Amino acid sequence: MRIKEIVQSKARQALGIEKGFFGFKAEPKFGMFDIVKQGDYNSMLESNLGRVWNCNNLLSMDMAQIPFRLFIPGKDEDIPIFDHIFFDLLKTEPFHNTFQLKYMTESHLNLTGNAYWHTPLNSFSRPVSIRFLFSNKTTPKFDKKLGERYYEYDDAGTIRRFPKEEIVHFRFPNPLSDLKGMGPVEAARKKINLIEYMEEYQMSLLGNRAIPPGYIKTDQDLSPKDAKKIKLDWKKKYGGIEKAGEIAIFGKGSDFVKMQMSPDDLQFLSSVEFTEEQLGAMFGLSPYKFGRVKDVNRANAFELDKSYYKDTLTPRLVMRSVTLTEELVQKYDKRLFEKAPNVIPQDNEFELKKDTELFKTAAITPNQIAQKWGYEAFPEGDVRFIPFNLTRLDMVAPTSEEEPVKEMKDVCSVRTKDWKEKYWKAYIDRTLKHESNMIYPLGKFFDSQQKQVISNLNKYGKEYKASEVYLPPKDIEDKKLIALMKPLILATVISGGETLTLDFDLIIEGGFQGNSLIIEDWFKKREMLIKGINRTTFDELTTVINAGINEGETIKQLSSRVRNVYDEARGPRSLKIARTEVNTATNFGHMESMRQASIQKKEWVTAADERVRQTHSMNEGDGCISLERAFSGTGESYPGEINCRCTVIPCLK
Repeated sequence: MRIKEIVQSKARQALGIEKGFFGFKAEPKFGMFDIVKQGDYNSMLESNLGRVWNCNNLLSMDMAQIPFRLFIPGKDEDIPIFDHIFFDLLKTEPFHNTFQLKYMTESHLNLTGNAYWHTPLNSFSRPVSIRFLFSNKTTPKFDKKLGERYYEYDDAGTIRRFPKEEIVHFRFPNPLSDLKGMGPVEAARKKINLIEYMEEYQMSLLGNRAIPPGYIKTDQDLSPKDAKKIKLDWKKKYGGIEKAGEIAIFGKGSDFVKMQMSPDDLQFLSSVEFTEEQLGAMFGLSPYKFGRVKDVNRANAFELDKSYYKDTLTPRLVMRSVTLTEELVQKYDKRLFEKAPNVIPQDNEFELKKDTELFKTAAITPNQIAQKWGYEAFPEGDVRFIPFNLTRLDMVAPTSEEEPVKEMKDVCSVRTKDWKEKYWKAYIDRTLKHESNMIYPLGKFFDSQQKQVISNLNKYGKEYKASEVYLPPKDIEDKKLIALMKPLILATVISGGETLTLDFDLIIEGGFQGNSLIIEDWFKKREMLIKGINRTTFDELTTVINAGINEGETIKQLSSRVRNVYDEARGPRSLKIARTEVNTATNFGHMESMRQASIQKKEWVTAADERVRQTHSMNEGDGCISLERAFSGTGESYPGEINCRCTVIPCLK
C-alpha cells in the first residue's frame, strides 16, 4: 500500500469517515489537513518547526557565516575593496546585526522563496540604510499602466508602496511566476504535510488514542456498569509508570490480551525516516548533514561535504552575489561587484602530495608552492630543482676541459689617501651619467601614475573610504617598473664590471661576462626591493587621500594632495632611487668582475668627507679582506645602502 493511501486510511479511521469525504478521493492535496498551502506564505513560515527548522537552520547558519566581499575589475585579477560604505550600510538594519540579517534573508528564502531588503535612496540615488522586510507581508506587483514593478508592504496594518529601485529582492526561480520566487518549503509541501501526519499518528499511538495497549477477556457476562468498574479498578491498580512491574492476578475465566500493531502500521511508521530523507534532499541536504553516519567514513565524509558546498551552497552564493551586485552595490559604482569566496573544501593532503611530486620533478618552483599555500615568496624561490638530489638546476656544472690558470699582475696593494680620493672622484663621474639616464624615465613613470590616480578621483568621487580604489593595480605597476628598471640596472652592472676590469688590468678569459646566471639571480633578488618603490608611493597616497576624505575635502583638494606626493616622487625620491640603484649595481659589477678574475681580496673606498657614515668609515678601516667576507661596519659584502656613495675595489698582490 502506498504511503499516501496509508495516511488517508488512518485519518479516515481516526475520524470515523467514509472514503470520498473531505477530498480524500483522487485529490492531489489533503484538503482540510494541509499544513503548508501553495502560495500561502504565512503557512510556509509557520511550518518552520521540527524537521523543516532543522533543514532551514542548517542552511541559513552556513550561508550567514560566508562574508560579503566587494571587488572592482583589474587587468590581470579582480581588486578587492575592504573599506566601502556598503559594509557600513549592513549595520544600519534597526532590528538585526549583519549576521542576523544574512540569516533572516536565507531563512525566508528557504521558507517562502523570497526575501526583501528596503534600501531608501538619497538625492544621488545611493542607498542610505537597510531594513529587512518579512516576505509574508511583502507583495511584488506590476503596474500595467506604467509598465514597471513595485512592492507593497503591510506595515502593522498600513500598506506602504515602494518603487523597485528601493527594494533588493532575493528570490529562487519560480516557473509559475515572474514576480515571486518558489522556495524548498513550497516545493516540498506534500512531503512536509506527510511528515506532520506521520508525527500526529505517532502521538496518537503514544497517547493510546489510536490503539489501546490491550483488553481483559472474561467468560462471565458483564453489565456496562460492571465493565466500567473493572476498567477503572485495573487502571488505578496497574496504570502509570510507578506501577510498572506489578503482578496482576485474574479470577477464573479471565485473561489479559495484548494488542499488536498491524503490518500496515509498522510499514507506515518505518517510512518516516525515508520521507525525512526526501525532505532533506529537496533542501539540498544529505542524511549525513543530519547526523546519520551509517556507512560514512573519513573518505566519503569529505566527498559528502564537498558535494554539499559545491552543489547546494555555491549556487545559492552565486544567486546572492548577482542580486546584490545588480540591485544594490552598483548603485554606488558600476564597476563594483560582490563575489563570495570559494567555499568548496580542498583535499589538502592530496594537494600537498601532488605539489611535492611536481617539485621533485622540477615542474614547479618553491615560490609557486609557497604562494599557493599562503606564504610569501622569497628571493631564490623561483629556481627549479632537478629530481635526483634536489640540486639547483643553475648550479649543475657542465662537464668541460680544465680551465687554464689565469695570470695575475703583481701590483702593490698599498694605496695612498690621494690615490683613493682621485679614484673615488673618477668613479662618481662615471656613475652620474647612469643616474641621469635613470631619473628621466622614473619621472615619466610617476607622471603616468599621477594622471591615473587623479582621473579615478574625478571619475568615482568620494564614495569610497578605501583609497585603494583610486590607485592603479599594484601588480601591474610593479611589472611596469621592473620592465623599466631592469635594462638600466643590468647595463650599469656590465659597465661597472667592464670599467673595473680595465682600471686594474684584471685578466678575464674572453672579457667580462655580463650575461652570467649569477647576475640574473642577483637581479631577481633586487626585484623585491624595486617593488618597494611602488609600495612606498601607494602607502603615502593612501595616507593623504584617507586624511583628505576624513576632513571632508573636495576632489580638487584631494587631487592637490596627490600632486604633492608625486612632486616629491619626481624630485628628491627619483634622485635617491637612481643613486641607490646605480651605486648598488655598479659595485655588484665590481664584485662580479673580481670573481670572474679570481681576485682573492677587496677593500672599501669612501668619499673621505664629513658626510661619510661612521659605519662606512669602519668598513674602510677593515682594509683588505677576503672577497666573500662581509665588512664589519655594515655587514655588507659591497656598498648598497640608500644614498651610499662608496665603492669597492680589488686588493692585488
